[in-house]
Amino acid sequence: MKYEIAYISGSGNTEKLAHGIADSLPQTDTFVTDLSSEEITKQADVYLIGFGMKREAIPLKIMDILEELEDKTILFFVTASVKPTEVHIKEIERRLEPFMPGNCDYRGLYLCPGQVSNETLEKLQTILNQEPDNEWANAAMENSRHTLERPNQNDIDEACEFVHKKLNIN
Repeated sequence: MKYEIAYISGSGNTEKLAHGIADSLPQTDTFVTDLSSEEITKQADVYLIGFGMKREAIPLKIMDILEELEDKTILFFVTASVKPTEVHIKEIERRLEPFMPGNCDYRGLYLCPGQVSNETLEKLQTILNQEPDNEWANAAMENSRHTLERPNQNDIDEACEFVHKKLNIN
């Protein structure tokens, strides 16, 4: 079986997961494709597709490549600056559903907290300096604390375990 790990990574979070997953698969049968500069090979049986969620939007490049994956097995690994919950996973899947080929073998989505960017943290701090009681900014700042140093080795291990379980790899 051939695997292609195709990803878009604006901050490096998704790239870390992509390479960690690749290292856990048979090297001779695994391709890693950075979608910001490369196109998918269309030669794999299994596609592990990674991207970061920004403003709850699916990247256009991901929407485009999904159209090319008829009859393929597909898994997703997604980074977002939220605590992963089943609710978040279902929401991302709902957003992906219109772009999924009808005859693909969809196996699931792994959601990993990605580190909040310094730019976002600075914006939140600016808001809090001006409005210390801003509920939204306080909640966002609290939420960002759990993303520090993420994805970490534990996240990579969990992503690999997810992939191996969903693909029945020992």
